[in-house]
Amino acid sequence: MEKKIDRALVADCLKRRFFVIPSFEIYGGMAGLEGMEKKIDRALVADCLKRRFFVIPSFEIYGGMAGLFDLGPPGCALKRNILDVWHQHFVIHDSMQEIDASCLTPKVVLKASGHVDKFTDLMVRDVKTKLGYRADQLLEDSIDKMLQDPEMAEERKKELTHIRARAEDFTPKELHEQIQTLGIKSEYGNELSEPYPYNLMFGTQIGPSGDSQGYLRPETAQGIFVNFKRCLAFNGGQLPFGVAQVGQAFRNEISPRSGLLRVREFTLAEIEHFMDHGEGKHPGFDAIKDVKCVFYPAVNKLGDKKTQECTVGEAVERGYLGHETHAYFVARTQMFLERIGFERHMIRFEQHLPTQLAHYAADCWDAMIYCSYGWTECVGIADRSAFDLECHTRGSGENLKARVVYDKPIIEEKLVPKLVKGVIGRTFRREAGNVCQAIEGLDQDGLKAMMAKHAEKENSEVTDADGKTFEVTPAMVTISKKTIKTSGHTFTPRVCEPSFGIGRILYCLLEQSFYVREGDDEQRAVFKFKPEIASVKCAILPIYASAEFNPILDDLVRTLSRARISNKLDRSGSTIGKRYSRLDEIGVPFIITVDFDTLKDNTVTIRERDSMNQVRLPIADIVGVVSDLSIGEITFDSVVEKYGLFK
Repeated sequence: MEKKIDRALVADCLKRRFFVIPSFEIYGGMAGLEGMEKKIDRALVADCLKRRFFVIPSFEIYGGMAGLFDLGPPGCALKRNILDVWHQHFVIHDSMQEIDASCLTPKVVLKASGHVDKFTDLMVRDVKTKLGYRADQLLEDSIDKMLQDPEMAEERKKELTHIRARAEDFTPKELHEQIQTLGIKSEYGNELSEPYPYNLMFGTQIGPSGDSQGYLRPETAQGIFVNFKRCLAFNGGQLPFGVAQVGQAFRNEISPRSGLLRVREFTLAEIEHFMDHGEGKHPGFDAIKDVKCVFYPAVNKLGDKKTQECTVGEAVERGYLGHETHAYFVARTQMFLERIGFERHMIRFEQHLPTQLAHYAADCWDAMIYCSYGWTECVGIADRSAFDLECHTRGSGENLKARVVYDKPIIEEKLVPKLVKGVIGRTFRREAGNVCQAIEGLDQDGLKAMMAKHAEKENSEVTDADGKTFEVTPAMVTISKKTIKTSGHTFTPRVCEPSFGIGRILYCLLEQSFYVREGDDEQRAVFKFKPEIASVKCAILPIYASAEFNPILDDLVRTLSRARISNKLDRSGSTIGKRYSRLDEIGVPFIITVDFDTLKDNTVTIRERDSMNQVRLPIADIVGVVSDLSIGEITFDSVVEKYGLFK
């Protein structure tokens, strides 16, 4: 029963009457600022996606299942081509390793990584029907409905908008207070329970006895971390290096919504880049430091609400990005998204607030892409520090450390602790080992602080790996200076992780690539995919259905397929215009037409999708031209220049 709002009419009036315009309009506006987002007609896109079998609900003939979708032939090919570009852009470009780990994961692994205890969303239940809702989404949806009230005062609108923006940051107690204060009920009008953590992983049993509990993995990362020792050895023990993995992940979402953006099974393309703890240097930083991106730092989210456009080099200098490696992957991500077809002003990088960080992250920036649902997280670029490797070292007992050997040994004076283990043992008994490890793990600053305390006859404190604090007396340790010759150092590597949600990227690309071409008597849907990622690179049509064209058509299909150029033959009896329209709807960039002149001189026409321009060229040139067009080696304008425009 919601009121239908024509956003285009509203936007037109707002601009004509100078209510709101794009910032710096005379210079084309500023990326990431209000007013630059493209209007997207979600209903039209959804209709085309279903008609042309890009994507449909899984198990559709049984009514479907929330949060599960199937890709049809064009959607499947488009996804595969995006992944091919991703593989070349990241894995091949940076000489990364690639693994394929198991989706089924034993509980002990995910217990060690923190996912069993901390991989949760907050859920509320209808106290009568027991139906569950994700608490922050319920709050957001309820406020959205409230904001549609035309009688609402502006101050109240601002207040509710501010509450909505903080929905993901609220504690369970704060969420409950907001739900109670705003009088939010279930869809059946019933009271709601207090919010409580709900683990998002799918649990299962491994083996016929059911004694070994496991989960379907919620991310691909843990399969890389548990194989770190082998990856390090494969790389000759040298750091830094990256390991990539593409595969399925599973999250038992409380209430899936937003179509393909929040689903229960999805494809992730993840990279774990292992490095020293130093300054986060990256050998490729100089090549990308001038790449411009739009940034939305956490400090701005809490303050002036404005995005900032600058180079990634400037972002490091300003302290937005913590180190060169983080900046490198932000820039390479921007370049990848533009390469597959996103417009620059539809991409921005948003930093997590401290309350939004995952349990494993020290910092995280999301690549946000604008779609009909608003700014949507599609890539997470996280600094996972040494969290995961340290967790799996404790959980498995394996030594997941790396060692760097210096070119020349370093001779320096260092503070060295000498433990009085008898005193420590009598004092701490079973926990004595943890205390010894905590003291031995102190860095030079920590030892200096301890020595200063003990010099004043005061006790100091240390914290073990589990976060427990112990009081250390001067009688338990002696700290002295020694001249140490160091040939290298051993450490747990730091990790930077770019994680790509391929389904979200695919959906946003479908929306951004869609437009409607005005025809003589109808509106024609078109997907303007870049040739490099288009599901079908070219189509082959006879001017009309006739057996005399078949030998040439079949030969063209064989020749193009042999050159690994995806193609589609349509020799149906429909008019040439209708066949063009059908192919435009699945985003085919080039269409080859065989006509009567082909029978005379072995030439064909080739049509470019968006301009609808055509050229005539010899069949012998087709493979080379289409191949070069598909990889961006040449443009269609250069083809027109060479062969002339065909009319």
